Amino acid sequence: MAVAAWLVWRKHGFSGARTALWLFVIQLFANALWTWLFFVLHRGALSLAEIAVLWLLIAATITAFCSLQRLAALLLVSYSRVGKLRFRAYLVFVAVESCGSWLAAMLWPNPSIEKASPGEPGDVPHLKR
Repeated sequence: MAVAAWLVWRKHGFSGARTALWLFVIQLFANALWTWLFFVLHRGALSLAEIAVLWLLIAATITAFCSLQRLAALLLVSYSRVGKLRFRAYLVFVAVESCGSWLAAMLWPNPSIEKASPGEPGDVPHLKR
């Protein structure tokens, strides 16, 4: 991914590829945002919506790179496919995990969440029934 952005930047500079490079940065941010939405904030529905936005951002970035540097676009296509299987499996897994979490929260609302005291091993939320 970094090589693709570098190729576009090297050929056109930031001023000549501003939109494409900003799309690249935004899709990187969106890629990292899912982890926070799902694991830290426990927002299943929002993380599911974010995956859909991520798919659109990746497609927009590939399209923008294609008009500037074909090789960079091809590198991103390989990123979006990663042998076709790994990336798609990752996105499907993330989407299903987000959807499952959201549905579970709707079916079993208001679980009592208790955190381990700071400094204890396993300082993660635990559900109490």
